[in-house]
Amino acid sequence: NDTNRILKTRIGIGLHAGNVVTGNVGNESRKQYSITGNPVIIASRVEQLNKKYNTQLIITEAVFSNLENITDDDSFIEVNVKGRTEPVKIKKYS
Repeated sequence: NDTNRILKTRIGIGLHAGNVVTGNVGNESRKQYSITGNPVIIASRVEQLNKKYNTQLIITEAVFSNLENITDDDSFIEVNVKGRTEPVKIKKYS
């Protein structure tokens, strides 16, 4: 990477919190650990917003409310995400 042969890589992370269902799916010959539920879908939709906002981390109000000792004066913005009728409140971080 120091030789500039590899392009700089940026990632986008979307975090949401809530109750989900997890567990192994499949049979003895082929198992897969899976997670499902509305929080998983919302996290995926929020993650996709990183491209729109040119950010690397977006968290929802549900995540922020679980953080301790955070002094952040930025306000939330409301966004519409695919498959949801109610907007989701998010905070963006570069």
